[in-house]
Amino acid sequence: MARGKLYVVGIGPGYEEHMTFRAKQCIEESDVIVGYETYIALIERLMPGVSALNACAALIGSPLMTDFAVVSMSDLLMPWDVIVQRVDAAAKGDFVIVIYNPQSKKRVHQLQDTREILLKYREPSTPVAIVKAAYRDVQKIVMTDLEHILEHTDSLGMLSTIIVGNSSTFMYDGLMINPRGYKSKYSLVKEAQEAEARA
Repeated sequence: MARGKLYVVGIGPGYEEHMTFRAKQCIEESDVIVGYETYIALIERLMPGVSALNACAALIGSPLMTDFAVVSMSDLLMPWDVIVQRVDAAAKGDFVIVIYNPQSKKRVHQLQDTREILLKYREPSTPVAIVKAAYRDVQKIVMTDLEHILEHTDSLGMLSTIIVGNSSTFMYDGLMINPRGYKSKYSLVKEAQEAEARA
């Protein structure tokens, strides 16, 4: 009985120049490629193995500098009540949250429910980025906030990734910034510098 080798290759947004060398190599070595029809079509154009969340984050600033959680809104294989628990836990823990598969023609309440959960723990002004089809010809980026996220229906779909900031995230010059969280360290350094200047 002949033995083969199985590769599990991640494909994110972008073109060949964004693909990791090993991901491309695995695809080229394979005799058979199995996957979701849309993603297989993307491979035919040598789409990247870089995760979509990294590609999207690179386009909007530095939103993932601290701990973050990734949640898919697709409830085809995962019960919605489990997804709700995960969103609630991530929101309560003040994680930056990356949302995959936020909405489709048949699934519209999921993002609405998620927004309501987030608003229990975060300000309406919390920065939000919606990145649709990152690094593709139809790429679209919307910078908004938690209060107004649902107003951008034309940017929400299965090709969209949403990044919701945490309590430390802020917008600067059109970019989403999440500081590293060394506030106490920086304040001590500043105090030392001020004391040295006074001496």
